[in-house]
Amino acid sequence: MKNELYFFTDRDRLKERNNYFYIPYNGNDFIEAWIGSRQDFSHEKVDLVNFPIKSLIENLFSNNRSIENPIQTDHLLNQIHFLLQFKPFDEQLFIFSKSLVKRFEVSKRLHDVYSENFSLIPGSSFHNHRLYIKFSYILNLLYSLTSNIIFLNCFLKMNDTLISIGNRIRGEDRLVMSYLIQLEFKFVNDLREQLNR
Repeated sequence: MKNELYFFTDRDRLKERNNYFYIPYNGNDFIEAWIGSRQDFSHEKVDLVNFPIKSLIENLFSNNRSIENPIQTDHLLNQIHFLLQFKPFDEQLFIFSKSLVKRFEVSKRLHDVYSENFSLIPGSSFHNHRLYIKFSYILNLLYSLTSNIIFLNCFLKMNDTLISIGNRIRGEDRLVMSYLIQLEFKFVNDLREQLNR
């Protein structure tokens, strides 16, 4: 669906990357357009309290190997997820997380492999939607843990990318996406309430 106020999800953003610079904010109309952009996932309402996210996330992050060089993004995301569960304030967790956020902010893509300094490796793929879902889930956890707006900002952009390719997301991955969109609404509404106090 074409939306003049919120066009970040209206086409495949893995092919045509978003540019978020200098986009005017149009108040509540912009927020309503943003909400509308999530309608394919938000109509599948999930109960944030009773949703079986634990088993779905365990399936998503089931391959838990250590980080290697070059860096396999899937393994890195698994390691970050592990650290978030068992060592949530580990310094390495934030180094890796911020490096991946920075890489995504520059390219608007997650590649399946990076060099040890997070440079792109020629020929690496960026089409694995599961990497984007995993990182979106991790960004949600990082924002919940730290309230750092950088993680929320990247979470929103990551979800824009996922929604733009939503027609390719099926099964449990689609359920996780619906869950993440509900969390996204909650985070934004919480911020709006804080600003309106």
